[in-house]
Amino acid sequence: MDEDYYFITLRCYDCENNKCELCPCGTIVHEDDLKGCIRKVSEETYAKYEHYIEEVLPFLKGNKNIYKEIIDFLFSLYEEPVSQKLNRKGKII
Repeated sequence: MDEDYYFITLRCYDCENNKCELCPCGTIVHEDDLKGCIRKVSEETYAKYEHYIEEVLPFLKGNKNIYKEIIDFLFSLYEEPVSQKLNRKGKII
């Protein structure tokens, strides 16, 4: 049985992956730059990502345990396979 996969787009401007080959740590990325990557993830990982981004982060106020949990989760996303790379205009390269 094939497992369904979902795709998460990560923009270099918002990303904290210090081992990235697309945009190495220390590279200046402007806020309006759409450069990034698309990660192929499981349905469970995608649901967790949506939950954190839409339901937790907007209301996060100083809860260090939740913050650490979210950071750990985001770093786990960087281990997922890169499906596509995006240029400065957000187009697949």
